[in-house]
Amino acid sequence: TIVHSGGGNTDLNGFSIATTTTNQKVYVEINVVQLTFSASVGFSSNNTSSSRNDSIASTSAGFTFSNSGLFLDQDSSDHTGAFCTPWVATNNVDIAFDSGNNKAWARVNNGAWNATHAGTQDPETNQGGAAVVAGSGPFYFFIGADAVDGVVRACVRVGR
Repeated sequence: TIVHSGGGNTDLNGFSIATTTTNQKVYVEINVVQLTFSASVGFSSNNTSSSRNDSIASTSAGFTFSNSGLFLDQDSSDHTGAFCTPWVATNNVDIAFDSGNNKAWARVNNGAWNATHAGTQDPETNQGGAAVVAGSGPFYFFIGADAVDGVVRACVRVGR
């Protein structure tokens, strides 16, 4: 279980101790219990950062899917593209990440992968996917909250 709360424009992250390896496919399930303002979920090669800005600063060290449905990886051609449907508290969010092919997928409540993006999107067959340009791994799963009194409370399960 990850819980974050902050004030001001503080960005807060909670990192998993689990890391990806080269050419690994990782699947993460997030049950969003509470969400105030905005949140991001994704992977970063920098597990010491206290900022979600790893995905929005160049050279990016990670990528995120925001609760507004945007994919964020500053150096990717897919940066700020709408990929998944927006999510709120009580939703389940799944992320698939292929560190070998540098692609990511997200879905909400077991819906279609990258539901708001064009084309066939399926991590099992390596179809579609948001282009990840976040340096080299290992990558750590993280969840972050920001803004005034931002709170994210989630249960997370990581599988490989």
